[in-house]
Amino acid sequence: MHNQKMLKKISVDHLTLGMHLHEFCGSWMEHPFWRTKFVLKDQKDLDAVRASSIREVWIDVVKGLTRRRGFARGERT
Repeated sequence: MHNQKMLKKISVDHLTLGMHLHEFCGSWMEHPFWRTKFVLKDQKDLDAVRASSIREVWIDVVKGLTRRRGFARGERT
């Protein structure tokens, strides 16, 4: 079960660099990544997520950016 205080489900259209991907909503075969938990740092990775059949993801708002807040504690540019 997802801890609602840390995780937020968003559309891949709302993903931005600096967000911490926690989980893809779909089969591991539907996305091009061998891991599912990482900070989006590269535009190519962001483009790959958007080009996949994955339409929603879980982001960790403590470990990365959110749309409303800047960087989470401990994150640096």
